[in-house]
Amino acid sequence: MAADLYKDAVVARRGFQSAPGLRRRRLELPTGYVTVVFGFGEPLGLTRVGRPVPETVSTSLVGGINARAVIGSHVGGLRGVEVSLRPTAASRIFARPMAELAGRFAEPGRLLGVDMEEFQARLAACGSWRDRMAHIEAVLAERWREGRPCPPEIERAWRLLHTGRCAAVAAVARDVGWDRRQLARRFREFVGLSARDVIQVARLQRALRLEADGLPLTEVAHRAGYHDQAHLNHVFTDLVGMSPGAFRRAACTSRTLFGAQDRIPGFITSVLLPDGDTPAQVRLGVIKPVS
Repeated sequence: MAADLYKDAVVARRGFQSAPGLRRRRLELPTGYVTVVFGFGEPLGLTRVGRPVPETVSTSLVGGINARAVIGSHVGGLRGVEVSLRPTAASRIFARPMAELAGRFAEPGRLLGVDMEEFQARLAACGSWRDRMAHIEAVLAERWREGRPCPPEIERAWRLLHTGRCAAVAAVARDVGWDRRQLARRFREFVGLSARDVIQVARLQRALRLEADGLPLTEVAHRAGYHDQAHLNHVFTDLVGMSPGAFRRAACTSRTLFGAQDRIPGFITSVLLPDGDTPAQVRLGVIKPVS
């Protein structure tokens, strides 16, 4: 069961901790995955770009699939385990339509049927990260075993779009043998986003990887599938909250000072932001330290 869980459901997992009093703000970029945080330290505040204050402040949470970036803020003392799930697997584990979680934050205990206060205490008492992973694996594996599998047509459609192997919804519908209306309805149920939003996130991730390679933004736009640099600027700013040029400067500073912050192999997931105000291009307002 564990082998199936990690083959078909879990994309990445990691333990994390930060020193008390170490205030940080991280730009978390859309990846097309569902994030589950099992924390047992201080809480984390999360805010979607364009919102003035944190939408949730929590130690543990489920972050539904999102087409836009979020800001994570904390004042240190974080401890926990983060698991990244394929959305088609998350629908099986949480036993609910992913559209209900898309772009939202939820309490994991309610979705997994566990007492989070007791579960967090059990994680804190573990003697190793390996033991913590085993506790989490047991909970996820049980839900995976009992859950309803995603239809293979949706699984294939999601993989084609998410990996960028196909960027045309009509072509994917033909490939899986469904009409576009049926695909759109069932896709949102098991993935959370529309097929077009998944295409948009996949294209953004291509652009982010090309940017990380240091290519000129005109070439990034062309190779990532945008019409031109103006098109890249418009979409990028909408999804990330800052222009590609502003992001490049922030990412360069983050990588130089702190090294790569990415949480999922092959994806650009995170950039540490300055401790002060964000650039003018990021309409976030003031994010107060979580207390």
